[in-house]
Amino acid sequence: DTGSQPMPFWLLLACALSPAAAGGNMRLHLIEQGLADQRGAYCLDGSRPGFYFSPATSTELNTTWIIYLQGGGFCRDDDDCADRSTTDLGSSQGWDGAIPGASVLDPDPSINPLFAQAHRVYIPYCDGWFYTGNKDDPVVVKGKQWPHKSRETTIYYRGKRNLVAILDTLDLLGLRGVENLMLSGCSAGGLASYIQGDYVGSRYPGARKYGVAPLSGFFPIHASQAGDYEFIAQLLTSAAMHNATGGFDGNRCYEAAQRGEISDPYLCGMSNYSYAYMEANFFIINSALDAYSLLNIYNGDTDCQHDEFNECSIKQIGDFDGWESDFMDQVEAASQFTRKGNGAFIQSCLEHCAVEDSKTFESLSIDGMTVSQALQQW
Repeated sequence: DTGSQPMPFWLLLACALSPAAAGGNMRLHLIEQGLADQRGAYCLDGSRPGFYFSPATSTELNTTWIIYLQGGGFCRDDDDCADRSTTDLGSSQGWDGAIPGASVLDPDPSINPLFAQAHRVYIPYCDGWFYTGNKDDPVVVKGKQWPHKSRETTIYYRGKRNLVAILDTLDLLGLRGVENLMLSGCSAGGLASYIQGDYVGSRYPGARKYGVAPLSGFFPIHASQAGDYEFIAQLLTSAAMHNATGGFDGNRCYEAAQRGEISDPYLCGMSNYSYAYMEANFFIINSALDAYSLLNIYNGDTDCQHDEFNECSIKQIGDFDGWESDFMDQVEAASQFTRKGNGAFIQSCLEHCAVEDSKTFESLSIDGMTVSQALQQW
């Protein structure tokens, strides 16, 4: 019940994760070319964005929807984005016609009782900056190395336009009449859920229940072991390159920045800043020792970041204990963490997006409560 008392959980023990499990198929739908051209909604390479969709199989859940945003990092500069435009994370041209559903998209009610028989949507990530970039003019990138120095690649930074066009298309499939809606996603898709969660909720004021439940999407603002903030600086620099502020409409943090409460509006692209201003009901699913964050933000003690820290020295364990404490401090600093209707499932497994796997979704537990059960109670 989204009106229940908050349920923050965290586990300070290492744990084992389960192997992957397959689910049922979801079919690919690309947005209409006319809509793409009208809105300027394009993947990095100019191809059409789209989504995978499986309609509800239960009349009782015909107004219940789950929307899931794919993750996959971000591109840091024009050259990086041009390279990315040749992959499935920058182009829809090579996407499969159908994909299996797992975790919160699993079609098995015994695994996913909340959404197995509801409308299930998976949105592939093809814009390079968290479904948020909004740059009017395309960028022409010239090749740097022989024999491609004369080659030019045109790329588009249109993540927010893509998201809007996809939601407009889903509205025609019934999303406009949604009563129960959850937005989720992992990694970059999880961070996008922080950034765009209130925007998505604002589109559906008639929904009886709306909640945001990102997986592995909380990336703390933290120094590396060497003492620099290089990764955070890259995020903020690339935010400007993608014109992320042009895609922050509906983001309450950005509204606070416009009132002068935040010095740099691009900080609203960071999960802790957006979280601190969120209005939507929110449920964090994250490891306090997230493998991606430790490798890319902390970037230290990398020789023992495996096998659940079994090969770490006492000093290295102390380093990770310090990171974990700092992570929790940043999460708990927001009043949203203890606000009625919100919750969290925070553990300390060395993992990133492991809950995307159905077996982990139904087995990873804190004090006997699994992720799936925690979501149901929330």
